[in-house]
Amino acid sequence: MNVKKLLCLILCIVLGTICFSGCDSNEDYVLYFELDSAPKTLDPQLVSGTSEELLVKNLFEGLMRENSNGEIVKGAVSDYSVSADGKTYLFTLRDGAKWSDDTPLKADDFVFAFNRAVDPKTKSPYVASLYGIVGAKEIAEGKKANGLGVTALDDKSIKIQLAAADPSFLRTLTTAICMPCRKDIYNKANGQYGIIADRIVTNGSYKLRFWEKAEKFSLRINKFAEYNGDFSAEAAAVIFNVGQIDGRAVRIDEGNVDMGFVNIAETSNNSNLFTYEKSSYVLMINKDSTVGSTDFRKAFSKSIHRNRLKNELGKSLSESACLIPDTVLVNGLKLASEITVAVPPSYEPNEAHSLYIKAAKNTKNMPSKINILYYGDEEIGDLALLIAENMQQALGAVVNAVPTDSETALLNSVANGDYTLAIVPITAKSAEPSQFFEVFTKNSNNNIYGFHNEKYDKHISKIKPGASIDLVTEASESALKTLISENTIVPLAMHLEAFSYSKDFNCPTVSPFGGVIDLALVRKVK
Repeated sequence: MNVKKLLCLILCIVLGTICFSGCDSNEDYVLYFELDSAPKTLDPQLVSGTSEELLVKNLFEGLMRENSNGEIVKGAVSDYSVSADGKTYLFTLRDGAKWSDDTPLKADDFVFAFNRAVDPKTKSPYVASLYGIVGAKEIAEGKKANGLGVTALDDKSIKIQLAAADPSFLRTLTTAICMPCRKDIYNKANGQYGIIADRIVTNGSYKLRFWEKAEKFSLRINKFAEYNGDFSAEAAAVIFNVGQIDGRAVRIDEGNVDMGFVNIAETSNNSNLFTYEKSSYVLMINKDSTVGSTDFRKAFSKSIHRNRLKNELGKSLSESACLIPDTVLVNGLKLASEITVAVPPSYEPNEAHSLYIKAAKNTKNMPSKINILYYGDEEIGDLALLIAENMQQALGAVVNAVPTDSETALLNSVANGDYTLAIVPITAKSAEPSQFFEVFTKNSNNNIYGFHNEKYDKHISKIKPGASIDLVTEASESALKTLISENTIVPLAMHLEAFSYSKDFNCPTVSPFGGVIDLALVRKVK
C-alpha cells in the first residue's frame, strides 16, 4: 500500500473518522508534508526555525500576506492606508474574520501580540525585525516599560507608528512574529500557550486538528471552513511528519510524500524544485583558544584554497567571499550584488606556514592536533574535510574534521567557547539587512559568536529601515571589513537550499522566510 494512504488510514482510525474527507478524493485531497524536525512551539511570537515558522504561517493570518506572485496583499484586513511620510499605518480588519473557536478577530488581538513580541520577558528570537516601530527597541532592551506605537482605535481599527519610513514594513507584517494572539487564551494557557493543541486558537486558512507528540510526531491541520478571506485552502487537510532529509527527494518522486525540503544532490526531473540562498557557512576561529592568537588566526585564514572550494564543492554549496545570502535585500535588490569589496584573505600557503610556525614557537601547551567541529549533510562534511586538508598541507599541522551530534550541539559549543575551529551556518532570518548583521552586535540576544567590536556596531546602527541603497551598501561593506579583519569569522561557501514538491500540484513558492510555502495556495493539477 502507498505510504501516504497507509498513514492516512492510520490517522483516520486514531481520530475516529475512518472516512474523513480527503483520503482518496480528488476534490477533497490531503497533502503530506515531511518536516526536518518536530516543532517545539506554535506560539507565533516564539517560533524559530523553518518547521515552526511554516506551521504558524499556515495556521495564522497576519495583517498582510503574500500572494502567489510574491506580492504583499491584504491578509486579515479589508483596507489599509499609509501616511504621506510613510510612518503611520492604519488597518481595518475585514468583516467576519474569526478565530478557529468562532470568536471574532479584534484589533486588540494584534496589539497584544505586538506588545508580547517586544516584551523582554518573552525573549522573542526575531524581535529586532520590529525595531522600526516607535518604542519597540527601547522596550525590548528594557529601557522603558510601555509606549509601543501599536494601538487599537476600536475593535476593527489598528494604528501602527514607525520611527522612520520603511518600504519593507508591509512585508515584515507577513512574518510569524506579527501574527495575532488572543489575550484570554494566552492567559488561560498558564504557560502552555502554543505547546499543547487545546491551548491555542488560530485565524488562518487552516486550523489545528491533531498534534501527536508522545510517541512519533504527527500533526494534522484541517481547512478552516469559516475562514472568509482571499486565501481559502483547496486541500482538505495537511498531515505533517518528520523524516530524514536524506532520501526525501526520492520519497517525493515515488509519491510517498508530497513536499518538503530536500538535499539538492538527490533531486531529479520527476518533481518540481525551488532553490534559494539563506545561509552562509563560515569558519569560526576561537580567539580565546590555545591557537587563537592573531598570527594563528591569520595562518588559518590564509591556508584556505579558494579555487579548490570553487571546483570541488557539491551541488548545494558554492564558494563565496561574501557573507550575505542573496535573500537579504535592500529596497528589493540583492544586497550581496551591491557590495563589490572582496573580504576574506587570499590563499597564501607559504605566508600561512610562516605565521603558524612563528605563533607555535611562542605558545605553551601547543596541541598535537586541531579539531574543526561541524554538523550537516555529506556535502557539509566534505567542506569540513577539504578545509582540514587545506590546513594540513599549508601549515604542516594535524587537523581533523569532527562532526557533532546536532546543529544545536555545534552552536552550543560555539556559544560556550568550547571549540578551536568550527564551520557554522550564518542564516538570514528575514530579508532585512539590519536583522542579518544584528547577530554580531554587542547587545544582541542572538550573538553566540563572541564577536564584539564598537566600530562594527557603529556601522550597523546606520542600517535602518527605509535607509537608502547607498547608505546601506556603504555601511554593510564597512561592517564586513571590520568583521572579517579580525580573522575570527572567515566566509567559506553559500548554501543553496531546496524545496521540492510533487508534479501532482501547482505550488507557488513565495518567500524563503516563514517556511517558504503558503499551503493555501497549493492547487492540485487537474
